[in-house]
Amino acid sequence: MLHLEPLENRVLLSFAAQINFAPVSVTVPDGYVADNGRVFADRGNGFDYGWSRSRSTGSSRSARSPDVRYDTYVKMQKKGSAVWEIQVPDGVYSVDIVAGDARSASRNYHIQAEGTDVINARASSNQRWIEGTAQVTVTDGRLTLATAKGASSNNVCFVAITQTSEAAIQYQAPITITRGGTYSGNWESNDPKTPAVTVATTDPVTIVNSNIRSAGELISASGHVDLTVRNTTGRALNPEVSSKHAGRFLDVDGWTQVTVENCEMDGTSGIYLNNYRGDHSAGQSVSILRNSAHNIDGRYSDGNGGYSRRSDDVQFFQIDGGHDLSGAEIAWNQVINDPRQSRVEDNISIYNSSGTASSPLLIHDNYIQGAYPADPGSSNYSGGGIMLSDNGSAWVNAFNNQVIATSNYGVAISSGHDNTFYGNTIISTGRLPDGSAVRSQNVGAYIWNQNHEKSFANNSGHGNIIGWVKGNKRNDFWTPDASEWINNASVPGAVTSDLEAQQFQNWQAKLRDKAVTVGPSN
Repeated sequence: MLHLEPLENRVLLSFAAQINFAPVSVTVPDGYVADNGRVFADRGNGFDYGWSRSRSTGSSRSARSPDVRYDTYVKMQKKGSAVWEIQVPDGVYSVDIVAGDARSASRNYHIQAEGTDVINARASSNQRWIEGTAQVTVTDGRLTLATAKGASSNNVCFVAITQTSEAAIQYQAPITITRGGTYSGNWESNDPKTPAVTVATTDPVTIVNSNIRSAGELISASGHVDLTVRNTTGRALNPEVSSKHAGRFLDVDGWTQVTVENCEMDGTSGIYLNNYRGDHSAGQSVSILRNSAHNIDGRYSDGNGGYSRRSDDVQFFQIDGGHDLSGAEIAWNQVINDPRQSRVEDNISIYNSSGTASSPLLIHDNYIQGAYPADPGSSNYSGGGIMLSDNGSAWVNAFNNQVIATSNYGVAISSGHDNTFYGNTIISTGRLPDGSAVRSQNVGAYIWNQNHEKSFANNSGHGNIIGWVKGNKRNDFWTPDASEWINNASVPGAVTSDLEAQQFQNWQAKLRDKAVTVGPSN
C-alpha cells in the first residue's frame, strides 16, 4: 500500500502590520504606521515598505468618513501606476484593504495582492469606500499590492496584513491515486485542466492531514468512489483562464461512500457529488461534518489575475442523483461568504436526491453566512442558504441551523415531498457590511411548488425563528404550498447588523458548549 507522509511544515514567527496611507502632515491612528507615498526603504519603525516610485497623497477630512483612517489615501495611479511592497517572511497572509475617497462616488477600484484580487468593485454615492480581504502566499520576501485591469483612480486608504498559521508549505506535484490506502501530503496543480489529486480506484481511499491547492479541481474522483477526506486544507488558485471558475474542493461522479470531515476550504467551488452507486445502506452514504469553508466562488477568472462579474452556479455542498440514502448527514459545518470575494448559488443544495422515511437525509447544526451575486449590487440572483429540496428531492430534514444574510432566501423547499425544516434561526438585515441595500434580497423562508409538481406533498416547517428584511419591510416567510406551517416566530423589533453579528457569537458559544471543533483538528 502506497503511503505518502506529509512534508514537515516550517513554523515561522507571526508577522502583522497595519499601514495607513496618508500625507506627512497627518497623524495616523494608534496601532498603525504611516505610508506617505515614498519609495521602498527601511522606515525606522520596524518595517521596510514603500512604492516602486513616489506617489501623491490626499486627505478628504470629510464628515462622511467613518473614522480618520478613511480620510487619507495614496494615489496608486496618478502619473502612471506604481506598486507597493512590504518586506515579510515567506508564508501565507491575510490581506485586508480599504480603498476610496469621500469626495468621489464613481471610481472603479481594482487592487491585487500577490496577483490575487482583494478589491474589484465600483464606488457609488451610498458606498464611497470598498473593502476586501484575500489570502495570499509570499515566496520572494515581499508582499506586493498593485493596480489591476479596469481600475480608475485607485486610492488606497489602509491595509492590514497578518500572517496565518499556514507557513512555507512545500508542495509536491499532482498525484493520481490508483490503489486503496491512506494518503498524506501537500499537492499542488497550476494547470486548471489537471486536478491536484485524482482518485482512480474503487478501493477505499483516505486522504488525511494534507494541504492541497489547485488552479483546477483540488480532488477529483469518478467510478465507484469510496473516499474519506479528513483534516485537510484546500485552497483554490485563480485558474487564469477566462470563463473558468475556481476548482471544486471535491468533485465526484459515481460514488458509493463519501466522508468529508474537519477540512478547511478557501476560495473553492465547494463539494459536488453526482450519481450515487451504493447499496443504500448506512455504510454506503455521505457525511459532510465539521468543515470550515470561506468564500465559495463561482466567479469566472478574467484571465489576468482577477475575476469577472460573470459566474457559474456552485455550492458549498450539492448532491445530485443520490436516491434512497440511509444515514446521510450534513452537520456542524461553518460556511462564510464575503461580498465581492465569492459567488455561491445555494450554500447547501439537495437536488434530485433523497433520504428514506426511516432515515431522512439530515442537515443540522450548520452556520451559514452570506450568499451574493458576483456583483452584490445586482438584483439578478437566485441563490441563498439551504435548499432542502430541488428537482424532486424527498425525505430531507433541516434543523438547528443558523442561516444569516443569504440574500434571495434563507431556507427553502421548492420541490418534492416529505421534507421539513424546524428549529432554525434565519436572520438578515438586507444590507451589505457597508450599509448598502442587497438588491437581490427576498424572503427568509419559503415552501412553494415552484414547478407545479403533482407529487409535491407533505412539505412543512415549524418552530423556526425568522427576521428577514426586504427593502424597508419585513418578509420573514412565504409558504403558499406548505402542508403545515406552525409555531414559527418572527424576531420582535428591528433586525439590525448587531443582531446579525450576534449570531456568529451564538455559534461560537454553541461549539464550545458541545465541544465541537470545526475545521482541521490535528
